[in-house]
Amino acid sequence: TYSELEQHLQSLPREQPLAIWLEVAGEEFDAPLGGLALAAEAGEASAANLGCEAAPWLEALKPAVEDAARPKTVHDSKRAFLVLQAAGIRPQGILHDTMLYSYLLQPTTANHTLDEVAVRHLNQRLSGALAEKADFEPRRMDRAALTRRTGTPRRARCG
Repeated sequence: TYSELEQHLQSLPREQPLAIWLEVAGEEFDAPLGGLALAAEAGEASAANLGCEAAPWLEALKPAVEDAARPKTVHDSKRAFLVLQAAGIRPQGILHDTMLYSYLLQPTTANHTLDEVAVRHLNQRLSGALAEKADFEPRRMDRAALTRRTGTPRRARCG
């Protein structure tokens, strides 16, 4: 639940890095947020399919995302900024952007999605589990267990 997420984030030391994945339903920058995945430690990812209930989850996430002292990693920081700012959250402390790193390593490559980056740089395919996008451990991951625990993201029709 979002109250458990809030308690979990409050229990983490401020200096502990946090990986954040925002599952956006669509390619547009104003597309609705459909899922959220977080990892504060390797192998310990949490995920939630938000459906029409994104607001309370984002409210629980807000203090951690706005905390400039908490280092964060995202994939596609530009999109994360736009999605979060549209929800009234001002992201701070983003130190790493894996999409940007991919572009810097291979600027002539057109596709820098997380799935493509994992294949290109790690020779690994992602399973599609939402939590895996915040915590991908090549060759050590039990993909079946992760998929059972988090499920595959489902798109909800809101409104």
